[in-house]
Amino acid sequence: YYERSLELKYEISDKKGIAHCYLNIGVIFHTQGEFINALNYYFKCLKIREELGDKAGIAGTYNNIGAIYHYQDDYTTAATFYNKSLELALEADKSSKISHAYNNLGNVLFEKGDSALKAYNKELADINYDASLAYYKKTLAIEVETNSLTGIGKCYNNLGTVYYKKEMLDTALMYFTKSAEIKKNLGELKGYSSAMSNIGKVYSKRGDYKNAVKYGLVALENAEKIKGIIEINSSYDLLYESYKGVGDYKNALLMHELFLSTKDSISGKENISKTTQQQFQYEYAKKFTADSVKQVEEIKLKNVELKFKDAESKNQQLEIKAQKSNQIYLLIGLSLLALFGLFVFNRLKVTQKQKEIITTQQQETEIQKKQIENQHFQLEETHKEINDSIKYAERLQLAILPRKEILNENLGDGFVLYEPKDVVSGDFYWMQKIKGAVLFAASDCTGHGVPGALVSVVCSNALNRSVKEFDFLEPKDILNKTRELVIETFAKSGKDVKDGMDIALCSLWKDKYDNKKLTFSGANNPLWIARKTKLLTDSQKQDKRTYISSEISIIEFKGNKQPIGLYDEMTEFNQVEVSLFEGDQIYIFTDGYADQFGGDKGKKMMYKPFKKLLLELNHLQMDQQHEKLLSFFENWKGDNEQVDDVCIIGVRV
Repeated sequence: YYERSLELKYEISDKKGIAHCYLNIGVIFHTQGEFINALNYYFKCLKIREELGDKAGIAGTYNNIGAIYHYQDDYTTAATFYNKSLELALEADKSSKISHAYNNLGNVLFEKGDSALKAYNKELADINYDASLAYYKKTLAIEVETNSLTGIGKCYNNLGTVYYKKEMLDTALMYFTKSAEIKKNLGELKGYSSAMSNIGKVYSKRGDYKNAVKYGLVALENAEKIKGIIEINSSYDLLYESYKGVGDYKNALLMHELFLSTKDSISGKENISKTTQQQFQYEYAKKFTADSVKQVEEIKLKNVELKFKDAESKNQQLEIKAQKSNQIYLLIGLSLLALFGLFVFNRLKVTQKQKEIITTQQQETEIQKKQIENQHFQLEETHKEINDSIKYAERLQLAILPRKEILNENLGDGFVLYEPKDVVSGDFYWMQKIKGAVLFAASDCTGHGVPGALVSVVCSNALNRSVKEFDFLEPKDILNKTRELVIETFAKSGKDVKDGMDIALCSLWKDKYDNKKLTFSGANNPLWIARKTKLLTDSQKQDKRTYISSEISIIEFKGNKQPIGLYDEMTEFNQVEVSLFEGDQIYIFTDGYADQFGGDKGKKMMYKPFKKLLLELNHLQMDQQHEKLLSFFENWKGDNEQVDDVCIIGVRV
């Protein structure tokens, strides 16, 4: 569309419009990481705006050019263009351009703060971060005054980034969330992706890698829609750290490789050298044009003065011309001969050099071949040791899970669907029968695989101690004590370890009138009850979380929004008591089933389709439901990798 517009602008000789089209085309190349093409269009725009004397336009173009150097870590050149932009914007009294310059100078200071932090100079880092913060606040004041939602959203994101670096995570999360809301409402996918990525980084910093993965995937999805190379690169980096945090090393490695490849395309040496060359070509072309006009005039004057001055007659002139022609032909011939000789000599040198390189490469290949054979043998040995260790870990984890006969005895008509992502799992199910009450839980620990399994042992042990050692029977009391024991266990490492678990904990019991009751308490995870629709109360029918169908509906009871483990805003756990009806079906679960990617579009299943599926299976016996849920999961997953551990407990009253 911009190219079509450009053609029309040329037809009507609209120079200002032509410059604007060049800028917009440059912005698209810029967003997609094609910096050479972007810079080419920016300089075309700049040339026209300089001819027009458009100070505000020149200021804006300087900002864009500075951003190219900024992305390639050339902060000095970037700052030079930004300061040029600010100077012209102030002269033109153009608020939007002033705002952009302030923002970009804030970005440069932020990057300098990062560099100082990497060099372990925290004092210098804080100075630069504070200076950056001052520029961002100046920018925000202008954007608020002009009511620019786009600018306000961008400022919120930048402010959040500084507070994130200053370890003020709550403030950072607040600004990132505000930015994401604005950008989403405006439909600005680039800014929305950036904000969601930054929210993910906050969760990653807190050790909540599961949420970090979720936000990272949203960020990546939106970045890919616009082919935003910078945002895609940032999402890959976040997902690498997050997948590593949850123990999904296969995806972590993939994300890291993608991060490195996209980073190379952003700041490769070839890009840097070509960018510098583009600037040089522009500056040189500008100077050459001015010099050429002057030189042509001087040559014309000299030709008039010297014309036939030394020639006494036409014959002499012709003789001189002939001699000059012969000299020129001779010089051309000698030059060509010299060039040919030089070419032959260079080719001989290149051929000799190539032979040396080939010989060296053959020797290196033999050495590498032997090294690879040795490494292959060592890898096989290591692989065998790791497999043996994991199998032993599997036996240890199975020892903490209730045996099948205990499940059947206590649950009656019920099932447990347990599908670890790897050999061992971060999910586990738990059960105890105390004083006539049956306690059962579905738990999801931080991570999966071996790290998740280790955390599951700590959390399972804490649940057992809460009940057997400290005699707690109420679910909320059990969760409060379990959290205390888990934090106490991890505190022995001397670090603020934020590992723990999400859990749905139920207690089945009978009151003195022999009525069946259920008490529920949860940490992030809910309880679902499938019940005949005619038995629902009015408030249950009006609750937006209730999934209603004609015969059977699912009502939902939320757990507390906090995990079992260290958390910034810990509160006491709540619980709810529910009267049960014959035929009610109770479901508790971890998030692995609903979060699985699959189906025709390769998307997450999500919770609403999960509820619908449970209602479709409601008429079956519980063991048949188990089989159907498992087969549906496998079909849904298809060729996709399982993303997380799966645990579902179902009980029919």
